[in-house]
Amino acid sequence: MPTYLVTGGTGFLGTHVVQQLVQAGHQVHVLARSRGSSAGPASSEAGSGSAGSGTVTFHKGSVTSVADILAAVQKPSPAAQNAAGALAQAQTSDNAAASTSEVSPASSEHIQLDGIFHLAGVVTHSNNPALVADMFKTNVDGTVAVIDAAARLGNCRVVLASTSGVVACSFDSTQVANDDSPYCTDAVANLPYYQQKIAVEQQVQQLARERNVEVVMMRPTLVLGPGDARLSSVRTVRDFVKRNIPFTPSGGLSAVDVRDAATAFISAMTSPAAVGNTYLLNGYNSSVRDFFQLLQTETGVHAPRLSVPGWMAIAGAVVLDGLVRLFTGRRDPSIDPAYARMGTLFWYASIGAESRAGRDLGWKTRDIRETVRDTLQWLRDNEELVSRLERGEAA
Repeated sequence: MPTYLVTGGTGFLGTHVVQQLVQAGHQVHVLARSRGSSAGPASSEAGSGSAGSGTVTFHKGSVTSVADILAAVQKPSPAAQNAAGALAQAQTSDNAAASTSEVSPASSEHIQLDGIFHLAGVVTHSNNPALVADMFKTNVDGTVAVIDAAARLGNCRVVLASTSGVVACSFDSTQVANDDSPYCTDAVANLPYYQQKIAVEQQVQQLARERNVEVVMMRPTLVLGPGDARLSSVRTVRDFVKRNIPFTPSGGLSAVDVRDAATAFISAMTSPAAVGNTYLLNGYNSSVRDFFQLLQTETGVHAPRLSVPGWMAIAGAVVLDGLVRLFTGRRDPSIDPAYARMGTLFWYASIGAESRAGRDLGWKTRDIRETVRDTLQWLRDNEELVSRLERGEAA
C-alpha cells in the first residue's frame, strides 16, 4: 500500500489529512514536535495504531532537521535505528539549512516513501522580532529541510501547505485573486507571516528545480470545521460566540472547510497535472460583516453593532498594545496591531470549481453553512478542552 510522511500531522489540517489517508488504506508516518491534544489522531511516541484499513505511526522530531525527517522513514531494524540516532546527534536543529550537507543520502535502510505532506508550520501574526525569528526557523528553514530530505529519498513528491494570503490579499474589496495572480507584497508589507510564505514559495520553486523534486504548493484560505484542538483557525468563531469581539472589522474574509482542504491535498499528491502548480483552496468569500451575520443566524448571538474605520482600528490597537506593554512589561499576542491590519484587508480568492483545483483535481467544496454548523458543534462538544486552551493550559 502507498506510504506517506506527514509533517505537522497532529495539527488541525494535518489531523484530517492523516485520517483520510488512513481511511483510504495508506501507511502514514507522522513527524511532529508533540502528540497534540486528545482530540488529535490516536498515536504514541514510539508506537503505531490503525483506523480504517491503513496504519499511522507517530515520530517525535523537528521538521528543521533533515536527520529527524529521514529517521521518521527509517526501516525498523536495529541497524537502521542506530544509524538514525547517529545522524540525530551529528546534526542539531538550530540551523538546518546550513548543516544539511552533513547528512548522508538516504539508503536502502529507509522505507519506500511515495510522498511527503509538509503541513508543519508556525502562524504568528505579529511584528515581535523574537516571534518572527522563531516562525522563520520553522516555516522557511523547515521547508528547505523537507525538500532536502525528499531529494535524498528520491521519487518523492512534496505537497506543502502555503497560504492564500501570498496572492489573495488586497486593499480593494472588488479584487478576487486567482491561481495566476501575482504576489500581494504591498498588502502584506507589515505582516511577517505572509511575507515569509512568499519567500518560502520562491525558494521552493528554485530548490525543486535544482534538486529535481516534484513539488505542489497548496494555498488554503481561513480553515474552518471540526477538530481544531489548538484553536489555531476557529478562534474567531469562538470569540464571536463568547462575545469577545467588540466591533466589526471593515475588511473581508475567505474560508474553506478543513475536510475539503484535506481532500485537495491528497488529490494533489497523485495528480499528474499537479506537479509544479499552486492551488488556491477556497469555498467562501464575504465581508466580515456578512460572515458575522451568518454566525448570528446559526448561534442566536448578536453580531457587534459597532463598526469603525480601518485606520481607527489600527490606531486603537497600537495604543492598546503600547499600554499593555508599558504597564505589564510583556506583549499580549491577542491584541497585536497586526490583527487589526488584517481586519481592514480583503482576502478574496476564486472558489471551488472556478479555481485551478477544481479544474485539475476535480475539487469541490461544501456549503459554508455546513462548515459553520459543524465548527460550532465541535466547539460545544469540546467545551472543556477549549476552555483550557483559552486559559493558556496545555491541551
